[in-house]
Amino acid sequence: MKYFKLIIITFFLLSTQLLFGQTIPKEVKATFDTKYPDASAVDWSILEDDNGYKVDFVDEEKSKYAVFSLAAEWLETITTINNKRELPELVQESIDEAYPECSYDLMLFSETPEQSYFTITITSGTEENEKLVLTVTENGEITSVSEGNENHRPQ
Repeated sequence: MKYFKLIIITFFLLSTQLLFGQTIPKEVKATFDTKYPDASAVDWSILEDDNGYKVDFVDEEKSKYAVFSLAAEWLETITTINNKRELPELVQESIDEAYPECSYDLMLFSETPEQSYFTITITSGTEENEKLVLTVTENGEITSVSEGNENHRPQ
């Protein structure tokens, strides 16, 4: 009877593994653990194009996700910013100066090996109330402005 239960449990675990995706390589997990040793609520997935791995997690009380290559290289981390007050002062000042009546809708901080920047979706506060997506450097320089869309969300 114990042997039968062991077989059933093993079968269940293996089928769960097949149903819910492949395993994440140890090297990728090790790179993540080194970069984010205090991460919690970790949830791994394989990118849709099978070209790497995505991990959703919480670190420093912030919701984040990171992307790693198949070769276990860190490619990017996106941090969700929940409150305008969490933005650097220079970023807030630049946006508020350029769009004085705007409201902040979605705020993300992107880090890659090459650069860091904020992507901030605002409602302009003008009569048109247009949605705009701003890219802003850490020192407050607005480097791009595009029309927003409802699908602009973290992946």
